[in-house]
Amino acid sequence: VVREIEKSHLNISYVADFDINDNPSILDNHTAYISMGHDEYWTDAERTSVIEARNKGTNLVFLGANVAYWNVRLSGAGNQRRLYIYKNKKLDPDKSNPSILFAALGKPESQLTGLDYTCFAAHGTVEIKAPQSFIFKGAPALTQSDLHSLVGPEVDQYKKRKNKFQGTIHVLAEAKVSCA
Repeated sequence: VVREIEKSHLNISYVADFDINDNPSILDNHTAYISMGHDEYWTDAERTSVIEARNKGTNLVFLGANVAYWNVRLSGAGNQRRLYIYKNKKLDPDKSNPSILFAALGKPESQLTGLDYTCFAAHGTVEIKAPQSFIFKGAPALTQSDLHSLVGPEVDQYKKRKNKFQGTIHVLAEAKVSCA
């Protein structure tokens, strides 16, 4: 994806999750935010910054499943950064911001992405639903066999929930999935 973006000579910035955590306004004045893959561990500040950017009009693109699933904490600076994740509220000494599932904090991933985590060890095939989308512009023609390996190992899906997603979801591709 990065190679294709670079070949297109787009005006693009690269940021890491630490950057978004440390500078909440870093996404201001950007047209899109693209999460490149399995982006499971987020700080609350990172999640809040991305949601605020979306609410200001930034498009969000998630190219992987299980996004912003676990709340984590950072400490330190530079090459002395530490990531804390206990995955258990009882074991985490910070009771004010425990490193547990965002859903357990009342912040399911569907509020951010519009999708919910479904399963691990997923298998299936992908069908492109919107080949005219900008995301596929300039991409080589893909066959069904090219798309087979794109599913898994973890998948998300749209599930009707009480928590309303604030935004518009554009389905660009859809997978028929089975979970092992």
